[in-house]
Amino acid sequence: MADKEAAPQPGWWKTIFGTVGGLLSGAVAMYATAAFNQVVKPAKPVANFKYDSSGSTVHFQNLSGTGDGWWDFGDGSALEPLANRGIVAHTYLRPGDYTVKLSVQNILGEEADRSVSVHVDPSGTSTDTPPKVATLDAEPVSPGAYAPATFKLVGKVQNAQLCLLDCGDERPPEILTGNAPERLVTFKEPGGHVVKLMAINGSQVDTKTEIVNVEESPSGTISAVLTISDAAARIISQQRGIELHADHPQNASDGFLITDLSVPTSEEPLTLKGQTELDINPLSIGQKNATNVKIVVLEGGKSVELTGDPGKDWRGRPLPLKVTLVVTEQKRVAVKQDGLTSTTTLALPAGPQASTADVALPSVPSDWIDIKRVATLKLLDGDKTLWEGALPSSVSFSVGKRTCLMAVTAANGRVHLDLRDAVPISAPMAN
Repeated sequence: MADKEAAPQPGWWKTIFGTVGGLLSGAVAMYATAAFNQVVKPAKPVANFKYDSSGSTVHFQNLSGTGDGWWDFGDGSALEPLANRGIVAHTYLRPGDYTVKLSVQNILGEEADRSVSVHVDPSGTSTDTPPKVATLDAEPVSPGAYAPATFKLVGKVQNAQLCLLDCGDERPPEILTGNAPERLVTFKEPGGHVVKLMAINGSQVDTKTEIVNVEESPSGTISAVLTISDAAARIISQQRGIELHADHPQNASDGFLITDLSVPTSEEPLTLKGQTELDINPLSIGQKNATNVKIVVLEGGKSVELTGDPGKDWRGRPLPLKVTLVVTEQKRVAVKQDGLTSTTTLALPAGPQASTADVALPSVPSDWIDIKRVATLKLLDGDKTLWEGALPSSVSFSVGKRTCLMAVTAANGRVHLDLRDAVPISAPMAN
C-alpha cells in the first residue's frame, strides 16, 4: 500500500500565515506611509517671484503658490504679509540698489526664501529726464552790497539728482540737494562775480548763471563781518525688518541702538511704547501652541531677544518659535559747519543820529540738536581791522581820531548793530 502524503501540521500553518501576514503588513505600512506623505504632508515650500520696475515704484508678484510668508523690501520699511499670487507695489524714497527678499513657509513651519537685487531710479525721475534750473536769484542781505558783501542765493530746479553751486572765485563748487537750494555767500572783493547753479541728472546737466555785483566800500563807512561756527549732533533713524528666533538675540546695526519695534499681528501692530519688554498673544502671530511669548530689548538697545515656550507638534517635537518685526534704530553723530560769514556796511555817524544795520545769521539744518554756536565779529575800515573778537553786547573802537560805540543785539536769526559816536559832534553855533 502506497504511503499517503503527510498533511501539514498546525505549526506549519501558523508559520505560513505569519510570514504572509508580515509581508502584507509591511507592504501596507510602506504604501500607507507613502500615501500619508503624499496626501497629508505638504510639499516643501519654494520661494519665487518676479518684479517690474518703473521709476521709484516697483511691482512684485508672488509665484510661490499657497502658504504664508512676507516681503522684505530691503529699505528698512515694515515687512509686508504675503498675498498668494497677488501683486504688491512698493515705493522707494531714495535711488539705489536694494536686496528684496521673499520668505515663505508651509503649515509644518518649513521655510524657503529668495533674494533679488533691485535697482531703483530717483523718486519720480528717470535718468532719461533732462534736468532744469528754473530760476537763480541773488539778493544782498544788506543795502548797498559793498565789499565784503553777503548775498542770499536761491534756486529752483526740476528733475535733478543733485546740484552744484559755483561762486566764480577760489572756492570749490558746493554740492546742494533739494528742489529749492539756497545759501548765504560772502564775496570779499568788489566787482562782478559769475555765479552758476548746475542741475545734474545722470549724464545730463542744465546751468543758469547770475551776475553778482559787489561795490567798493565808500569812504566814511565801516564793514561788519560776522563769522559763525556751529557744532551739534544729528540723530539718524532707520527701520529694518528682521526675523527673530527664540533664544537667538539679534544685534542692532553697527553704531545704532534699537529704540522701538513693531510686530505685525492679526490684531493691531504691537509697539514698545517706551518699554523694554513686549508681551505677545501667540495666536496673533500664528504660534497657537506657544506660551509666555515675549520680546525683550537688551543692554539699552544693543540687541533684541524672543523668549517663550514654543510648544510641541503632533509628534512631540518642539515647534519653532519665531516672529517677524520691524525695529527702529537710531544713532547720534557729530556734525559741524565752520567759518560761515555774513556781512553788512555801516556809515560812520555824523552827529547824534545812529547808524544801524542788520546782519543775517546762517541757518542751521532742522534735524540738528544740542547746537553750540560760536560767533565772532570783525569791524573793518577798508583793509584795516578796527576790532575783532567774540560777539559782544557792545564794543568801543577808534576810527582815526574818533571813538565810536556799537551796541550788538542778536534776535530772530539776525544781529542788529547800532553805531554811535562816543562823543557826538556838536552842531556849529550860529554867530
